[in-house]
Amino acid sequence: MNSKKNVDIKKILDKIPKQRALEEGDVVTGVIVQTTDKIAILSLEATKKQHILTPSSSGVIFIRNASDDYVEKMGDVVRIGDIVKAKIVEVDKFGFKFAINEEELGVLQSNCSKCKTPLILNSTNIKCLKCNTINLKKIAKV
Repeated sequence: MNSKKNVDIKKILDKIPKQRALEEGDVVTGVIVQTTDKIAILSLEATKKQHILTPSSSGVIFIRNASDDYVEKMGDVVRIGDIVKAKIVEVDKFGFKFAINEEELGVLQSNCSKCKTPLILNSTNIKCLKCNTINLKKIAKV
């Protein structure tokens, strides 16, 4: 009887998704929740659904990790509300440090900075089809 209970418990435990901690080099998806001239804050709330343990639900992208080209301010590559694919470059007790300067990293989904219409992302200078505003972004190559 005891071995039957152990088998049932094992079956239940096998159905529970395994959790792991995020590490340096992992690629994640998050939402930009704040920007300044030199940094952007990336929220990883969505990763919790992917059964990943995090020391923090957010982290920072420094301007030096935003692009290999010169960037004057973070608003030229990401804006609040952008969905971004980023790589973890450092994990410490305060959270994560991310980079989006590799070709396959950057903005996956965004809205026009003026009229908030969803943008079609296919280059670095994106012209809004509704209001003709030019939106600068660091677009992820998919």
